[in-house]
Amino acid sequence: MPEQSKEPRPTTVISFDVDGVLRNLNDSIIKSYIRFYPYHASKIQPSNRWNSYKLEDHFPIGKKIYNFMYENSYEIFLNADIYPGAFDGIKALKKCGFNIIIISSQREDVQTFTDRWIDNHKLQPSAIYYTEDKHEMCGEFTYHVEDSPTQIVNIYEANGRPIIFDHPYNRNLPIDIEMNCYRVHSWAELVRHFLKDRVNEPLVKQIYKNFS
Repeated sequence: MPEQSKEPRPTTVISFDVDGVLRNLNDSIIKSYIRFYPYHASKIQPSNRWNSYKLEDHFPIGKKIYNFMYENSYEIFLNADIYPGAFDGIKALKKCGFNIIIISSQREDVQTFTDRWIDNHKLQPSAIYYTEDKHEMCGEFTYHVEDSPTQIVNIYEANGRPIIFDHPYNRNLPIDIEMNCYRVHSWAELVRHFLKDRVNEPLVKQIYKNFS
């Protein structure tokens, strides 16, 4: 009896935000800021306790923090750490056949630094897009991993499928989003979420175990 041909698996496109998902920009801002304003060090909470997405709520200079960040963008954007597990997570998802793209809302004057950061960390997405209107790109991805409360809401309302990368500042989303969107607390959890329905495949099973 001839062997039945299998239909190719549809490619799942996972889109990732950069800051707050791949790159720990907030800690890089804090580090640079304290170097310039050491006497403010005791007034700044660790970024993993920030309940507001707005930078001005966490620095004594208020909204001037944005000028500071862009005036020191080379140091802040290029030297920021990658989140633990992000490199291995991206590599594992690509190995399992997922198409990885990046969609960021970076300002035009720092996009070059972000491109270099992505290249320095060898993430190698198939595409990088820059836009503040991520919800208008829902046709480009199957899922989008995001930390910004505003972007999460906009993508959800545009019938997109956001995955919430957990931070204290995005824990007060509308109840329908919390009920219908998956929230992850680490890169290991994120990888397991995407692989959990394919653990019967030998390659996927081993990779899944590596992230357990």
